[in-house]
Amino acid sequence: MVQNLSAKQRRALKIVLTVAVAVVVAIVLWKRYATGVAVRMESVRIATPVVVFESDDWHMRGTESPQIIETLKSKGYTPGFWLKDALETPDDLEKLFAVLRKHKDSTGRPPCFTANFIMTNPDFAKIRESNFQTYSVIPQKDDWDKSLVKLYYKGMKERVFYPQLHGYDHMCSGAWLRQLREGNPEFRLLFDLGVRMDPQTALGKPGRSSAEFVDLSTTPSTAVPYETQLKHLADAQAIFKDVFGFRSLSLIAPCYYFDANTLKAANVVGIKYIQAGNTQCEKVIAKGKYAIHRHYLGQSTGCGDEVYLTRNAHLDPGGPDPYDADACLQQIEWAFNLKLPAVIDTHRIFYMSTNDPKMAEHSRGQLDKLLTQIEKRYPNVRYLTTPELGQLVTTGSYRDIFTGQQVQIPLIAPWKNNTGHLIVAPSLCLSGLILLYVVKRRRRQLLEKTSTTKI
Repeated sequence: MVQNLSAKQRRALKIVLTVAVAVVVAIVLWKRYATGVAVRMESVRIATPVVVFESDDWHMRGTESPQIIETLKSKGYTPGFWLKDALETPDDLEKLFAVLRKHKDSTGRPPCFTANFIMTNPDFAKIRESNFQTYSVIPQKDDWDKSLVKLYYKGMKERVFYPQLHGYDHMCSGAWLRQLREGNPEFRLLFDLGVRMDPQTALGKPGRSSAEFVDLSTTPSTAVPYETQLKHLADAQAIFKDVFGFRSLSLIAPCYYFDANTLKAANVVGIKYIQAGNTQCEKVIAKGKYAIHRHYLGQSTGCGDEVYLTRNAHLDPGGPDPYDADACLQQIEWAFNLKLPAVIDTHRIFYMSTNDPKMAEHSRGQLDKLLTQIEKRYPNVRYLTTPELGQLVTTGSYRDIFTGQQVQIPLIAPWKNNTGHLIVAPSLCLSGLILLYVVKRRRRQLLEKTSTTKI
């Protein structure tokens, strides 16, 4: 049929087919890469380099001694990385604060860890007494070590440590209790050793309960009811205010799992900023398939004046996929090139010495190295906390949480109404056309070379 077409018609057909293939290539590239590009183009951007450290899991008791890890090894298990996590010690805090105090930004202010706190720890004895029917937590007066609270306040006074809210608990208590009642052997073993983690996190075995707002014990997962989420967040805010003297303005959902009810409940209890909004996982749909949402910096959650903040860098010096100071600096450079604040995810575990003192020492060294490189490369850098970043993104200024001074930093207007897509989509189509042209030209060159060789 093609042979019956004229030369002009064949050329037209080639053009149509080429454009069609280019569109297909563009769609594939769009799904693989462009969503993040478009989202970043819509983000609020900042003219001055800003760095924020966000650190999760503070006040969780974790694995209380290295002997627990050895016990699991003796039973034939391979302990996971997160079993190294343990409650912070006074020495851990003093050494972390010492590293942070060494450094200053362009205004003379030291870097500050926004420390995200889990507000309760389970009472294993009472839970066992109830035959795993009732979830109980350690009473507040017994749960908060006075020497640690004193150091938290010292860190705030020195402007290197600022608490925010991570949750009431780090796990879905209903899912945890149910699997304990069902006699899951790994759940029972960890419980008997006083470890609140689920088997997947601790041992790489089946069984999950690690997200507070989503029940991951079933597939598909199910969201925790709104009323339960609201009670947990209200109770967490009450404890937070009692311990620290103020209410948290931001929330980071455990394991980044949260849904619309979480946002609604958070807004009711006074939360204005949702940390790590660019990595929201709403639910598990099927094995290996997740409902993930990528929100951009400054995007409204749809609940009052609540907005998403984002994370875009990692300092995980001792993890299974380590991001050291050099790797983190590359991510910071990427953020600054896009005029975005560098918000660094660095979990508490890396700085805790109870179960791995060498990792803690190494992590402090990498933190020191990173801060030195930041200050050398970006002498006009500003160190902020999460609430200050939230204020800056939404109003163009922020109140220094330590001095009360009002500070303005120029913002760069984001692309509005998805106009970033209008640039990205044609660019991808053009990329597809160029790719096809290169492939076609290379094919022609090989054919010509083959023909010459035959002659």
